[in-house]
Amino acid sequence: MSTSGYHVLQYAFVDSRGEVVMSAYTHAPSPVALIGSAPAKVGAEPLSPEAFERMATQICAGARLIGFHKRLQGGLLPERARRAAAGLQCAAQTFEKRVGRGEVGGRGEAPSLAACLEHAGLPQPASDDAEAQALAVRDLWRWATAA
Repeated sequence: MSTSGYHVLQYAFVDSRGEVVMSAYTHAPSPVALIGSAPAKVGAEPLSPEAFERMATQICAGARLIGFHKRLQGGLLPERARRAAAGLQCAAQTFEKRVGRGEVGGRGEAPSLAACLEHAGLPQPASDDAEAQALAVRDLWRWATAA
């Protein structure tokens, strides 16, 4: 769904207990080069970028955010929300530190979330929904940081 350079993106934030603290659709500048096409249908009118930025900033304030790959580690978050966070960390990099760089995904290739989860023996997300993906990233992070 694209309107004048904007796409509809779904964002989901999961806390350390696995609770979904926010899931929202919003109009965002087109990230087609990064993630492909937007969802065809959403259940409600997406939030305006301004409303989403206010909500995301509140959710991110003081939080340590865990993403998957640097381009997603806040690159799609509004600037104020990124600045409000206590930090951004990458589950893929942490996974690679534990298993060894290039062990999953091939030499010179960044591993996919699916490949990392498979290697760790963790279940794949039930869908492409941002909530399911966020829960999978949380599980991978916990696995990768377990002693």
